Amino acid sequence: MVREQYLRELESVNSDVEKLCDRVCGLLRLSIECVQNWDKKCCAKTIRDERHSRRLFVELEEKCLNIIARQQPVAADLRFITAALVTGRKLERCGSYASEIAQTTKLLKPKIAAGLAELVSLEQTAEEALRLSAHGFVRRDLGLKADIVRLESENDGYMNELLERMKEHVAKSPRSAELAFRTYMIGKYYERAADNALRITHATNYLVTGDRNSLLD
Repeated sequence: MVREQYLRELESVNSDVEKLCDRVCGLLRLSIECVQNWDKKCCAKTIRDERHSRRLFVELEEKCLNIIARQQPVAADLRFITAALVTGRKLERCGSYASEIAQTTKLLKPKIAAGLAELVSLEQTAEEALRLSAHGFVRRDLGLKADIVRLESENDGYMNELLERMKEHVAKSPRSAELAFRTYMIGKYYERAADNALRITHATNYLVTGDRNSLLD
């Protein structure tokens, strides 16, 4: 009976990771709506909802620490909890990026005139990569890494396109330099989200193989 309860607690950690990923991906999608519509109410909602995603991570963290304190897991179970904490932290950070994007959007004067298509592509690839990475963690599926690497590479490509677009925009309109810089920073947040998706695959590799060096990548 005690063992069954312990296994249920471990499985609930997986559910918490999936729930956190869903919330964070929703935040990223909301953040691009802020940018597209230049909507301050949407920005306020994104910032407010990010606090909820942070709370989900704190709950996940507390659950993992309680399991360690009460059950003193070893070997594979301890690896799982360690990897779950790393994964949760990476997801929580991506939620923070969505909030930063909303904060930056509020400062845009006027709204973005160039680079919007690239930003949409950056958000979409980052979101897809995060969903795949969380799915791979929960299923212990290292086979998804190739798709995540591909998405992260595509994301980098969109970032390079955005940079070139911003250079062209400033060359034509030097007074738009501040707007171009803020647009570029929004892109960087989406790029970092895709990077974190790749880092989650490193945590999954540690979970599956026990290679601690994976956590250093």
